[in-house]
Amino acid sequence: MKRLIDFFAGSIVLWLALWRLVGDANGWLALANAWAFWLLLKGVPLGTVALWRRSKVLALLWAVGAGTFFVGRYRPLLARLRPSYPREPIAGDRLKVVSANLLNESRNLDEPTQALLDLDADLLLFQECIQSHCEQLECTLAQRYAYRAWVPYLPSNMGLGIVSRLPFAITGIWQDIGLEPYALRAEVALPGGPFDVYCIHFISPNHQIRRWGPTRLLRTREQQIRTVLREIQSRQRPVIIAGDWNSTEGADSYRWTSAQLVDGWHEGGDGPGWTWQRLLLGQDVPPLLRLDYLFHTGMTRPRAVQVTKMQSLRDPRIGSDHCPIVADLVVTQTQRAQTQRAQTQRAQTQRAQTQR
Repeated sequence: MKRLIDFFAGSIVLWLALWRLVGDANGWLALANAWAFWLLLKGVPLGTVALWRRSKVLALLWAVGAGTFFVGRYRPLLARLRPSYPREPIAGDRLKVVSANLLNESRNLDEPTQALLDLDADLLLFQECIQSHCEQLECTLAQRYAYRAWVPYLPSNMGLGIVSRLPFAITGIWQDIGLEPYALRAEVALPGGPFDVYCIHFISPNHQIRRWGPTRLLRTREQQIRTVLREIQSRQRPVIIAGDWNSTEGADSYRWTSAQLVDGWHEGGDGPGWTWQRLLLGQDVPPLLRLDYLFHTGMTRPRAVQVTKMQSLRDPRIGSDHCPIVADLVVTQTQRAQTQRAQTQRAQTQRAQTQR
């Protein structure tokens, strides 16, 4: 048992050194880094036990040092484990957004559709939305949502979709040669002015892994993320980008994405936010990783975005290996819209006083 503890503790220490020194240097290391939260969680007690019988001082140093690093690195997640209260929202247009990976398997979507309708969202973003999914959702969502766009990709049985109560126009679609589209941009017309919504599904770490290998898949996914971030940076308007990122907080790509955008979960999330793997051998299991995110531009644009509440939905009716994410958010209005609204409110107040 002592040798086993030493082996696992030594392996975690070696991984931690590589993670801190070289990050996602290659695909195999990136796959280990994806589990950074759990590796660190196990490494703190394992390392302490392994060192204790050799040197109590070293054991305490490891426990304090590694424990401090763990808490500092995952402070936002640990804070979200405690029950939170809805934030006081900024003034603006309120919006409820749902992002759902539907799993690219042909099946009846009556139950998943009803589960999504029960959420009463203003905007629905779909990933792995295959042709049969698009056909079923088009029929069942048309009465509730007047605006819809579907981009199925038959060669790899994938696809994206956007459904909205608010009018929108598709203004961009991104796709690598020979691969399914990974980003779909819609300009949504809010009462206070337009804003951009990106529905994304970056390439999976196991997509044709035998032919591509994990490192090529990693670099492709990183390039896809950089491409979308450059697009966001070039347009000075409020933005949300949501979907299946196929990476965790342990990835280099998360670090430079969160340096540019606000992680909505850190702002208004409830619980740990884990969304995957919800199905294992056909059975419902608790998810252990966060692969689905909603990022936004926060206060960095003339019109601000704020997430007031966010959760991952563990509803067995969805029938996917991902939990959908649900976010309530606010987008502030343009100065012109604010002026018009203030004028309308003053006019209504004056009419009310006159009638009295």
